Amino acid sequence: MSIKRTNHARYELWYHVAWCTKYRKHIFKTKEIKSAVARLLRKIAEKYDLEIEQVEVLSDHAHLLLSEESN
Repeated sequence: MSIKRTNHARYELWYHVAWCTKYRKHIFKTKEIKSAVARLLRKIAEKYDLEIEQVEVLSDHAHLLLSEESN
């Protein structure tokens, strides 16, 4: 977590994303599936230069707290 800087501003912007399965079906039941989903989300975030503060995968949805990585 770092404060980003531009010529005229200082800011720290975080996004809370809740991603749900279709019809809220409980497909993330086992610990292995939950950890695989968390790893996949972290890999995608790395590809797009996003910083993930928290990931929580529940049986029918996932929560992410993320921001863009500072330069």
